[in-house]
Amino acid sequence: MKKFFVFFTILFLVFTFKTAAHSGCGGYGGLGDEGFSAGLEFGIDGVNEDDRMPYLTAIASYGHSFLDNSLDVYSELNYTFGFGEGHHEHSPDEHNHHDDNAFSQSLYFNFMIGYNLRLGFDGESTLSFILQNEFDEFIISPRCEESNNITGIFTPAIRYNHELNTGDIYTQLGFPVTYIQQEKNAGTEVGLDFTLGWDSLFGLELEATLSTLLAPGDDAGFDGLELIIGYEFEPFHFSVETFFPFSDFDDRGISILPQIDYNFKNFTFYINCLFAGVGVHEHDNGHGHSLHITPALGFRYSF
Repeated sequence: MKKFFVFFTILFLVFTFKTAAHSGCGGYGGLGDEGFSAGLEFGIDGVNEDDRMPYLTAIASYGHSFLDNSLDVYSELNYTFGFGEGHHEHSPDEHNHHDDNAFSQSLYFNFMIGYNLRLGFDGESTLSFILQNEFDEFIISPRCEESNNITGIFTPAIRYNHELNTGDIYTQLGFPVTYIQQEKNAGTEVGLDFTLGWDSLFGLELEATLSTLLAPGDDAGFDGLELIIGYEFEPFHFSVETFFPFSDFDDRGISILPQIDYNFKNFTFYINCLFAGVGVHEHDNGHGHSLHITPALGFRYSF
């Protein structure tokens, strides 16, 4: 169970990032899906390991544009229930674990608001100012007295989108501030994310995000590179997302997430499989990180 929350968080955040980047909210910021949607996801964390953990996640989201598409809002909440004995490692830098026979439960909450400013007379260019706050993991159980049991990230961002004859090209600068971490008394972390992407008119999607850590100074530097390649051929959407870490590669490895979506009326069905720790070998003591596989399937219904 000790890897459950870590790898599911990676899985869900990657999926959420793709949704936020490529789904229009009716406006120009592209924060998320328009209207209300609800869904369920079932997966097995660490299906290739002895301590595999099935989980079920309930997902609800709402997005809407106001003031003639000048103001976009998007919020998302999910509740994850793990079937099995709770065993959670609160920080990769700690060796204190908490075991409990209760089922594991956690929450994720995301809220974004964006203001879109059209540039020029033709309206082909848009500058968006975005504020986002995430509680990317609020642990309900098992809780640990040595942890905050919550992670909070606030991200102001600036996004520029330009319409071309071949599609939209966009770039974004984000400044994620991790103001509360699982580890108690941990300092505030400040990062810089640079994104460059292209959504073609014929279904091809390309996106690259370079993540850096600005503070604290001792850990400052490049953190990793995320690449997204997608193709939409109605009613299907195919994508592969890959994250290459620049720091702590021996402990993190490469993460690869292929996904297939199928749209049917108001339903979206999807299946994916996260391969985490690619290229990492177990440590000499036999307790190090290794390839971690998490398949999942789910659906969303849009109202």
